[in-house]
Amino acid sequence: MKKYLISLFFAAIFLMPAHAAQLFPVYKPSTSSPLWAYMNEQGSLETSFQYFDASPFNEHGLATVTDINGFVSVINSNLETIVKPQKAPISVDFGTDMLAFRYKDQSVYFDFDGALVGTFPVTSGFFSEGLIPAQKNHLWGYMNLKGEFEIEPEYLAAGDFENGLAIVKLADKRYYGVITKNNIACLLPKNSVPKYLKVYDSDTIVLSKDNFEWLYSLSEDCIINEIPYQEIGEFDNGFAKARINNMWGIINLAGKQSVGMKYYDITYIGDGLYSARGTSNKTGTCSVINATGQLIYRTDVYVSGFNNVSKGILWHGTLSNKIIFISEKGGFLSSFENAEDALVLTDTVAKITVENKVKYVNIKTGSVIYIPETDYFFDSFKVNTASYEKYMGVNNEWSLTYPVLSEMSDKEVQNKINLQIQSFFMEGPKVPLEGQSLKGTFGISQAGQVIIVWADCIYGTGNGSAIWNDNITIDLLDGTKYNVITDLFTKDYVDVLKQFLPDHIPFYMFSYPRISSSGVTFYYNLSQDNNNEQYFPTSAEYFIPYSSIDSVINKEGKFYNAIKGKRENPQPESFSDVQKDHWAYDAIQNIHKLELMQGNDNEFSPDEPITIMEATAAMVRFLELDTSSIAVPDSSPWYYKELYAANQYNLLDDISQDNITDYIKREDVMQIIVNSLNGELTQPTEEQTEKTLSCFSDSDKISENRLSAVTICVNLKIISGSNGFINPNKTLSRAEFAQILSNML
Repeated sequence: MKKYLISLFFAAIFLMPAHAAQLFPVYKPSTSSPLWAYMNEQGSLETSFQYFDASPFNEHGLATVTDINGFVSVINSNLETIVKPQKAPISVDFGTDMLAFRYKDQSVYFDFDGALVGTFPVTSGFFSEGLIPAQKNHLWGYMNLKGEFEIEPEYLAAGDFENGLAIVKLADKRYYGVITKNNIACLLPKNSVPKYLKVYDSDTIVLSKDNFEWLYSLSEDCIINEIPYQEIGEFDNGFAKARINNMWGIINLAGKQSVGMKYYDITYIGDGLYSARGTSNKTGTCSVINATGQLIYRTDVYVSGFNNVSKGILWHGTLSNKIIFISEKGGFLSSFENAEDALVLTDTVAKITVENKVKYVNIKTGSVIYIPETDYFFDSFKVNTASYEKYMGVNNEWSLTYPVLSEMSDKEVQNKINLQIQSFFMEGPKVPLEGQSLKGTFGISQAGQVIIVWADCIYGTGNGSAIWNDNITIDLLDGTKYNVITDLFTKDYVDVLKQFLPDHIPFYMFSYPRISSSGVTFYYNLSQDNNNEQYFPTSAEYFIPYSSIDSVINKEGKFYNAIKGKRENPQPESFSDVQKDHWAYDAIQNIHKLELMQGNDNEFSPDEPITIMEATAAMVRFLELDTSSIAVPDSSPWYYKELYAANQYNLLDDISQDNITDYIKREDVMQIIVNSLNGELTQPTEEQTEKTLSCFSDSDKISENRLSAVTICVNLKIISGSNGFINPNKTLSRAEFAQILSNML
């Protein structure tokens, strides 16, 4: 079972197809990272909050989603997985009939039904006329759908084919030329450079020559436009923006002006429309026009927006801090006061920010559909979210959110805690930040009488940017700020902790450790390094349970006692239904002390059958698999983390998960135990299997695919039969499973 199965499993539980309503992504703030879900236009969730990231659906009805472990999938508008989870790419690009996952050294293409088209080397764009520009040894050629070079890589640059022609840059002469599919080339005029590697309308190229830009006809071998332009944009449907001196207009492929040079700025925004500003200021008059200059809309109070046409809708901000939505035909739709930063998600829904609060609104009715909750509730206090922004120049902008505690009974302590949290975020990471940005949010949790607040931020941009995830740990009773290293551990802690951390990483390289109720987590942060395919700053987590480092914990110290000072659901020392004369008494006590299996209230229910998931969860704990970094979507069952970890470790290989809460059979338990050995044992031969199982009268009832597992468990004396029977298809009681775990200790 691959580790991605869990995503598909929960998709089957939570994803409810929506056939009529358009869906859009919404997020829910959390105490760690925000999680995303899809909602319909009536405001009802169609999925749980289960994605680490989610995009709006594009014009093809497809969207990308990122799972909580960083893998990227493509889904359709029915919430069906089209492309299964892939390693995080640099980008996912969509063409007219296929999509591409881009990586540093390859591109992986899928059609819109999710079928794999092929894995190719570095490519540009998408297939056109059966060929795609592809790179080999830093030179470009053209590859077919079979992954074969039909035109060998010998060019420094290569554009798409259109009607049998493509623009290339020759490697030997450093000239540009136009080639056919037979690789017959004709050179472009000397001392000219094509601005775009595109042939428009099968004949026209935009050339830069003598500090001007021209339209060049391939068939006529001459310049088309009589008037030179300082700048010509890309053509769309036969028109492009163009500039003479400081004024902009629109021209056609014949070089004729369809809109005179009368605007200070023109931007193509899609669907044949342009935004055109009548002044050189960023605010003021702005018009929406088509390629022939027909006025679609005009405003004298423009300050932002008109960036693109999305779902047939446009928006702009006004001098009075209002957002106005209009249709692509210029009709007024709605307006929102004290609003900014609109993102159109469907032809009905947009996400806007109103007085620093994100809202999802109905564009046509003006009603609010959804507001992400930004307040969190703990037992003895409430957490509100505050924002901090600081602009100190280009690439040096801080934009943070941090928690503010309220409703504590001791206001003096509350104020003390809030001042320390605020100072932590205002000071930022303990690295030089001159000329660097700092953006992100926070996480917050409670362990006993201690509150832990950590940064979830990125400092810097692009290559070299890094994660800031340090934390501050404060006593809720008196506001004492703890130092995890000096207050939790004894002086000889280093050598013990190193045993649980990678040898190749110096101890001082780990970020400030973060405590929880059950252990401490160390973080090793890696900066973005595009040259080594590290396209995002990342952080590796290493969780160490307190039980593993018991010898170096200062149990008499105030910090440790504060952590353990408020235990939830304390477990009994013994169970009322497991007396000392019970046959599995010692085993149950052993596994209970190790927190491998727990009871309910004061009872263990030793004779109750154990389910597949209960046995799996106990094995995850027995193997000490790290579940601390697994984010849990809302409405998930109690075993989400354990099931995810089990699948990552392949614990449930060859075990059906269709009914994970059914009672487990003895032979399936033995398969899970063998899976836990992770291939460390040699599989028994047929002779060894027959010899081992011959002493059991019911060995013929063992499933064919369980023979090896049963043989291994019997030989290791983990499981023994009863009165000459192995009982492979009988269920297993909780006491019997406790005994098995005890045998494995």
